[in-house]
Amino acid sequence: MENILVNNIIEKAKRLNKLKVNEASLFEYVNKNHDNLEEVIEQYTPVSEFRPVKTLRFLIANELRQGKTIGKTEIDDLKQAIENRDISAYYHFNETLQQSLTNYKNSKSGMFPNWKDAFKILFPFVYSISDNVQIKEQLEVMANEIVEANNLQNIQKHKVSFQGSNNYGSDSVWVAIIPESSPSVQYAYQLFFSITKNGIVGGVHKGHNLTKQEFLNQDEKFTSWTDFIKHTQQNKTLWEESNEGVNFIFINDENIFKKVLKNINTIALGQYYAVIDKFKSDLELQDQENLVFSTAQKRLSFQVGKRYCLNVKKEVFDFISNEVIEEDQGKKEIFTSNTGSDYLYKERKIDMVLSNYDDIKRAVENEIERDKHTDAKEYDNSAFRKSVFDKEYRMKIFTQLGISYAENIDMQNIMKDHNSNKISVEPRETYKAPLNQIFYGPPGTGKTYNTILEAAKIIKEEASINYIEALQVFNDNLGDKIEFITFHQNYSYEDFIQGLRPDVEIGGELSFFKSDGVFKKIADRALKNAKDSENPDSAKKDFLEVFMELIKPLQEGDTNEVEVKMKQTSFYITEVGEKSIEFRKNQGESKHSLSIATLKKMYDAGENKIILGGLQPYYNPILNELLQQGKRNVEQVIKQNYVIIIDEINRANISRVFGELITLIEKDKRSEGKIPLMATLPSGDKFIVPSNLYIIGTMNTADKSIALLDIALRRRFEFVPMYPNSQSTPDKIVYDVTILDAINKEVISRKGYDFTIGHSYFMGEDYNLENTINNKVVPLLLEYFMNDVEEVKKILQLAKIIVDGWPMRYVSND
Repeated sequence: MENILVNNIIEKAKRLNKLKVNEASLFEYVNKNHDNLEEVIEQYTPVSEFRPVKTLRFLIANELRQGKTIGKTEIDDLKQAIENRDISAYYHFNETLQQSLTNYKNSKSGMFPNWKDAFKILFPFVYSISDNVQIKEQLEVMANEIVEANNLQNIQKHKVSFQGSNNYGSDSVWVAIIPESSPSVQYAYQLFFSITKNGIVGGVHKGHNLTKQEFLNQDEKFTSWTDFIKHTQQNKTLWEESNEGVNFIFINDENIFKKVLKNINTIALGQYYAVIDKFKSDLELQDQENLVFSTAQKRLSFQVGKRYCLNVKKEVFDFISNEVIEEDQGKKEIFTSNTGSDYLYKERKIDMVLSNYDDIKRAVENEIERDKHTDAKEYDNSAFRKSVFDKEYRMKIFTQLGISYAENIDMQNIMKDHNSNKISVEPRETYKAPLNQIFYGPPGTGKTYNTILEAAKIIKEEASINYIEALQVFNDNLGDKIEFITFHQNYSYEDFIQGLRPDVEIGGELSFFKSDGVFKKIADRALKNAKDSENPDSAKKDFLEVFMELIKPLQEGDTNEVEVKMKQTSFYITEVGEKSIEFRKNQGESKHSLSIATLKKMYDAGENKIILGGLQPYYNPILNELLQQGKRNVEQVIKQNYVIIIDEINRANISRVFGELITLIEKDKRSEGKIPLMATLPSGDKFIVPSNLYIIGTMNTADKSIALLDIALRRRFEFVPMYPNSQSTPDKIVYDVTILDAINKEVISRKGYDFTIGHSYFMGEDYNLENTINNKVVPLLLEYFMNDVEEVKKILQLAKIIVDGWPMRYVSND
């Protein structure tokens, strides 16, 4: 069996090697084989935040989907369009994504300094997620055979697929088995093998950071897997004896590491690890050879090779950047790289690290991609390294030293206790928000701005979050924990809750399928999260993920049918469409079908209460298989808050849109309320509003008064006023305050507060008084005063603004 696995991996290695070394073959393959195309599109479709490489891969996939051919010239053109912040010739970003692209910081090295290799860019097109899962499973099987053949205990298995240790793509795989007590593969003797296009190579290997040990790696070539297994059995004693002395290295490194920790300020220590953890997450850092963790000079130093990236000593930081920090007068060193001049900023406070985090991250990423050597680093400290990749070990060391350190500290909260003597381990104060609230006021008063801020506070449960952080939280969660919709006159119950949509099945007959609206979708997600957090046994993976795993052999062409076992016999899935599963019974050739939507309902409910006769014997076995797979290796679910933002809530017919929901959204009627109410939707579905779902609405009072709103709605929402505030703050600079206040004084005297001019019209980096008067204030006043030109002129004249002509234009006093 294992020889079959080896041959399968060798064939994949040969294919990938051919594509890696021959660019013409790579482009020919990508242009002809679109097997991974939809997967790439799904994986890299921009949602809420621009990312250069992800966008590049999506645009390539989009071009291929349209039948176009991709080559080096086309990729260079796409890169240039991204660099120019204008991809409109290829794809239209929504407003949020376009703003994210526009705001992406300029760099002298560009967005793709280390992405010149076409194989690296196109790797997802030639190696799918399912390929990667399959290879990892095969490597696991082979690693287990080594363990069983040698009766090994207390070990770690380190497996690297064709995805590579840096996730950039490779044409080889490898596995290393080391003692469980070893800090990493770099600090252990390994039972090692790699598989390339040339076959199996391996033996006992010395970890890269065992620099003072004399040992010649065994790199023997094996003609079969059986021969390699025999070799491990013959060298088991050598492997065990070699590892016996390694622990002394770790003990010595740990003592040095502890001494350095005692010299670092506790707050700075927490801040340092918070940034390192953020690097790990953003850059998908793994425990790889070219990363170095040094304790020299009584400091913690994270390096790539010999290049410093982020250091902390006592309470100050050093960091790398490939951008010049404006108005900086501190110490810095200049060095050169393949991307030009880079800078090491020295002895800085944490504030500078935080404000320049994106530049630091980009510089670290450039170094990782640039530095391909794997030479041993004798200045690497194995205990420091282990503390970076093993949080449990980190906490153990800090506890031993009596260091007060919050395990859950992250980039969101490291500034909270910046001026105190220690990092608090107390949980942050939970932010309390109304379940239902509406921000109301005239246009331009910051209603949308405040909904984003409020939503982020609710999601993070933190009151002190600033707008920049809030916008990041909003973008990261949009489409998942946050939904943003705008009501209009034609918005309906069917759009918001649930309705029927026409569909033509394969048979050609017109039918209707039930379609959930945006509110029901996010409510279902919130309710599932709440239930799974309270009852871990009910938690399971998403239906689509588990279902795709079930039918993978059929989809990939490994088989013509998938067997599903029943109590005494079997049936066979022969075809999977968009809506249904085709299957044949064990006896006979007649085909039958099962509804995927029905199967999903059963899966979500955790049982079959829908089909109680007829096809029940066929639904149940599939359902049981999906439930078993769905509950396997499920991580513990933490209860989260969810937010739906309804912009312009007063523009729709509220009673018609909300329907019976108007009662269910009350606090005591929700899932965890005193009298939880469950409604039956027209489709027959049971529905309850979860207590962890917050509703935020905005209302333009210039369109409709609160008094005209449905009384039932008014009773169930808290109303938060948003009116012009011309006072500037560090986050809000309002220009020409005297003019704004004078205009509003006249408007209030004539029409009331609900028709005032919002302060946001007098804000912005590109603010210009003439443009504001001509293009914003005059049109708004004309609308308010029914095109009464003389009245508008009089109001503006009292604010010392002269307008004339038609269309009315600002006349400067200069």
